Amino acid sequence: MQMLETDMSLEALGWNARWQEKFEANAGEGLVRARVVGEHRSHYRIATGAKELSAGATGRMRNTAAQRSDLPGVGDFVAADLSEPDSHATIEVVLPRMSALIRKASGKPDPQLLAANIDVVFIVTSMGGDFNLPRMKRYCALVQQSGAAPVIVVNKSDLENNVVGPGG
Repeated sequence: MQMLETDMSLEALGWNARWQEKFEANAGEGLVRARVVGEHRSHYRIATGAKELSAGATGRMRNTAAQRSDLPGVGDFVAADLSEPDSHATIEVVLPRMSALIRKASGKPDPQLLAANIDVVFIVTSMGGDFNLPRMKRYCALVQQSGAAPVIVVNKSDLENNVVGPGG
């Protein structure tokens, strides 16, 4: 099992008393709390606070998922089994999400989970020719539907000659 020791606590990754309560209600004996910090097709990177390691979802979880967004995603808090020392960890339970940034995947029937349990999403755009107000509105609506707050960051305004200031 590929592990990376870390000095970061799970609390620094957003764990609090509310997540502990959800963990205790959903986790079985011997499972540890973790957060999904990376997703790579069918496997994940999880952080327990003491270490970061590879993990996979249980077959039961994969078989009962109605759609792809029901599986673990980046930002999810999970209960994981670390009992197999020479193998990957196994994600047994995904704790109920507080927010989920989901988009319709182009050309696919299933929605795509971009991130879970996030509070703020920064939408970064350039002031240049690529700036598109309807797209910014769509992004803001998507973020608001997720339960997070959108923040628009406009950069490269110093490169534009025709910037209109407030009121004009």
